[in-house]
Amino acid sequence: MNESLVINQLLGRLCYFHVQFIEPRRPRPSPPSEVTCCRHPAVPAEFGPWAVLRDIAADLGVPRDCPADAGGCCAVCRVRTYATAIAECWASTESRAYGVDARPETNVQTRTVGDQIASRFASLTHTACSRPPLQFRPHSATGLPLTDELLTLWAAPGEAPVTSALNHCASLDDVVVLLKDHS
Repeated sequence: MNESLVINQLLGRLCYFHVQFIEPRRPRPSPPSEVTCCRHPAVPAEFGPWAVLRDIAADLGVPRDCPADAGGCCAVCRVRTYATAIAECWASTESRAYGVDARPETNVQTRTVGDQIASRFASLTHTACSRPPLQFRPHSATGLPLTDELLTLWAAPGEAPVTSALNHCASLDDVVVLLKDHS
């Protein structure tokens, strides 16, 4: 399957799950992730389908533009910041909804999601970043189904099936029932 098509499907799935599951349950305001940027000047004029990450992250309180911007910032760094903030929001919202404490490695895993998505963005848009190459950490299950699905699907787009038991859920309450049924 065409990698660009797969990525567009995954971005759509991320947006759908955010609106359907996370948005109704997340507290307001959510603290934004630390914003970092290598300030590389090669920024594509259009984010295209990737703009959904910027828009969701902006709703979470992450600035749309790099606060240190002096004429251009790195699009890869921005995508990483947006995706990490989204993953952090998902993990904290899921933890509260399920009444569990996030595992200590969950923060590492949310940064891994950011790195994975930024890597796909850099590859598909042929955008360079002056930061060292992204190093993926092997991921382990967080015990948070939506966050785990983000990790799995973005680790190797097109290799993991996009269908899951989550397709039959309409809210985080349904995911709670699903978790209880599988425990």
